[in-house]
Amino acid sequence: MGYKLLIYGKSPAAMKDFFFQTRNSFKCLSTTNLKEDILTHIEVFAPDGFLLFCEPADDSMVAQLKMLKSNPDYKNIPIFITGESGVCESFEKKATGMIALTLRKPTSAPIMEQQINRFLAANPGTKKPDKPGDSKTTLNVSLDDLMRSFGDTPPSDPNKRRHILVVDDDRSILKLLKTALSDDYDVTAMVSGNMAMKFLETKTADLILLDYEMPIENGAEVFKKLRADKRFADIPVVFLTGVADSSRIKEVLMLKPQGYLLKPISMDRLMSSIKGILK
Repeated sequence: MGYKLLIYGKSPAAMKDFFFQTRNSFKCLSTTNLKEDILTHIEVFAPDGFLLFCEPADDSMVAQLKMLKSNPDYKNIPIFITGESGVCESFEKKATGMIALTLRKPTSAPIMEQQINRFLAANPGTKKPDKPGDSKTTLNVSLDDLMRSFGDTPPSDPNKRRHILVVDDDRSILKLLKTALSDDYDVTAMVSGNMAMKFLETKTADLILLDYEMPIENGAEVFKKLRADKRFADIPVVFLTGVADSSRIKEVLMLKPQGYLLKPISMDRLMSSIKGILK
């Protein structure tokens, strides 16, 4: 695996195509346009670059880029953008001096892959691709500090409070569950399975609430990764799914999780399920 890219965009199809076609060169992780998500993802993932699939009037992301470039810990992360020519031009004007490389359409994932690789290899301010045995590169800020700065409670001693990891690409669901559970549990929210796996490399969880329907990598794929890794194989998993047809429920049950809940989630049933598992 070569360089690592943090990716943001509002087109799941375009992002999935890029993920798939460049999988031999890049390790990719998607993020949102929320400050807390971007900072947490940078801390855990330590990307070599930040690729944005530009959309018109994306002022919120311009604001986040300005935040990154004003912070000495993040200012050297190169920012790449791709999109229609007019959209890229508008974005460049709003983000003056912050864009390292613009990949205007029409282009393709292989061409983008080649140009990004060339830039990262030639730019002395970026780190080299990971090699087997390389130590993990991290920024000079801890994940716990980031979580505290945004009102997120870091996992505490499991003897005091149990820790629940919630994995869902829907921010409204993450906010709902965090609000509902935080009085009784330490809660960490992650927007993707890849992000959750990275989190678990350095942190612990007593229970995982896992969305079954997620882009790029669905809940079933994440669940199988958890069970295949002896470090995480014993963590109880409860699936959250918005699909109520019998065939999908059968798929969920065949994976043998500790439970599943249908969306919209009943908070009474959720709390009952959690208490039953975390006895």
